[in-house]
Amino acid sequence: MRNILRKLQNYKILNGQHSNNRINNKLRYFYFILFCISLILLYPFYLKFANDKSLSLREKPQKIPPNPKFKPIILGWNTIYTYDNVVAMLTGMFNTNECPYECEYSTDKNKYLNASAIVYYIRSEHRDLPKIRLPNQLYVFCLDEPPHYTFEFFKDVSRDFFNISMTYRLDSDIYYPYDTFVPCNGECQLDEYWTEKEVMENVIRKTGLAMQVNSDCG
Repeated sequence: MRNILRKLQNYKILNGQHSNNRINNKLRYFYFILFCISLILLYPFYLKFANDKSLSLREKPQKIPPNPKFKPIILGWNTIYTYDNVVAMLTGMFNTNECPYECEYSTDKNKYLNASAIVYYIRSEHRDLPKIRLPNQLYVFCLDEPPHYTFEFFKDVSRDFFNISMTYRLDSDIYYPYDTFVPCNGECQLDEYWTEKEVMENVIRKTGLAMQVNSDCG
């Protein structure tokens, strides 16, 4: 009789262990299914967050380490006359190699977040404007004509959009005059001016009248 009771007790214990194992397995399976459903539901939100984060990282300016050879970027934003970019004309008119400041002149709008100055020519249209503006950037108001002959292409910008001026006026931040004759005082290169002999040789060969073209001088 005692042996029978012992066997029954052992059977109950073993049977109880099997029941607990079944419950634990069901719980594990339930949690696994719940985990998979959570992943499926949360995955679209993760993708959106990852894309937004990568976009914000791309839109942040590159960290440029201190370098004495660092060249500030001067970026031209729109066209001017027959030139595709205002900076292309300005750098073509002046000998930038003689400038005491070494800068990088660019027409690549993808560099706008790293540009120290962005030049906007006021008499040309603009199809877009920078989406992000950094507080240390110069937005240059570039104009070489009086207001009467200036088209209203930048009426959509705020009054504080530009923070530096570059015009023909003497009171501009950057004086941008028309072409003029100035004495070289021995500082010009030989290929930058004509000697008196060269001038006389060309004048003597002239047989017609000289013509001067001006723009609204009156």
